[in-house]
Amino acid sequence: LLARNILLLIVLVAVSEVCSLSVLLHYVQRPRTERAAAVFGAYVTTLDGVLAHTPAQSRMEVIARLDARTEPPPDVTPLPRTRPLDFYRTHELGIFMQALHRHLPSGSDVRWQSDSAPRMWIRVHVGSDPYWIALLMPEEAQGGRLFTAVLLALGLGVLAALFGFVIQRHLNQPLQHLENAARRISAGDAPPPLPLD
Repeated sequence: LLARNILLLIVLVAVSEVCSLSVLLHYVQRPRTERAAAVFGAYVTTLDGVLAHTPAQSRMEVIARLDARTEPPPDVTPLPRTRPLDFYRTHELGIFMQALHRHLPSGSDVRWQSDSAPRMWIRVHVGSDPYWIALLMPEEAQGGRLFTAVLLALGLGVLAALFGFVIQRHLNQPLQHLENAARRISAGDAPPPLPLD
């Protein structure tokens, strides 16, 4: 009985945690990340518009300050590589990148560079020429909060299972006393009477 009830409790807690995380991902994190992509896209659109009207005499200075390149680095990809174990890192980033593509001005593109300091490379126009510039990732796309939520859910699940185990053991103690007394009686012993409660 104890083993069945504990197993049932663990399954119920696990299902509850999975449902809670699904709600968090789809109804809280996704809209927040898509809003951040829309704001970032508006920022890139403004930047592209300003750079497109850069006077010809100061273009080289602007290009040098932005560390702009005519081609992105060779190791960039359209979307970050996803691995099942890195789901908590790449889920929000994938949503952000897909939403960002919808909010970029025409002629712009975005690529992802996965190295020690992950960056986005975005194609903007300095004058009429396209250049690639590196921008830091917004916090909403970095996936840190999702990792915290997963850890918190796991911690709460373990605490709930332990608390349920303690309660179930306490509830099963009278049954264990009754079982022990029945065994002693069947062996011919006369145990003291059990308390009625």
